[in-house]
Amino acid sequence: MARSVYVAEHGPGAGKSAIALGLAELLSRRVPTLGVFRPLVADAGEDPTLDLLRQRYGMAIPREDLFGMTLGEAAALMAAGRREDVVSRIVERYRALARRCSAVVVVGSDLDDGQPGTAGLPRELAFNARLAIEFGSVVVAVVNGATHESEGEAYHTLTHLGATVVAVIVNRAPAGTAVPKLPVPAYVIPEVPTVSAPTIAE
Repeated sequence: MARSVYVAEHGPGAGKSAIALGLAELLSRRVPTLGVFRPLVADAGEDPTLDLLRQRYGMAIPREDLFGMTLGEAAALMAAGRREDVVSRIVERYRALARRCSAVVVVGSDLDDGQPGTAGLPRELAFNARLAIEFGSVVVAVVNGATHESEGEAYHTLTHLGATVVAVIVNRAPAGTAVPKLPVPAYVIPEVPTVSAPTIAE
């Protein structure tokens, strides 16, 4: 049985961090030690999603153990022709964390986030699918309903790449969006402006 769930986003701005928070909330009630992991972060010193999850669930694990590497480090390795080193180093760091946790929520990578030096990194879904397989994770695909991304494309691409998709979530969906018909459970979460743009206090 998989001990981790990998939240993979199809299309920018789908809100995978909110979905990861919901999954962490559910898992925290069922396992004694919950971990969270991000394969790539923009800045080793700050990642709002990691910081929120770590604080909310009282994780005693040092923050620096909760991610694989920075986007800059990955881009440098890729530029040097060391693509497999990117994967192997991330997998090594994930496994070190997984040994310390009963379950892990993996918040997939944002490869197309405008960060300098990231050109040439693997395509987002393919990269996340590869990592999910290496981690032994099941995948929850998150699709941005506001931009009309294809939930079917997300599901079929991930499964074609060998990932085990257990659910597809259409997030930030306009009113009246139909639940997609897929071979796995599918869900629609409507756009809620207060969730999309919370205040600092919230």
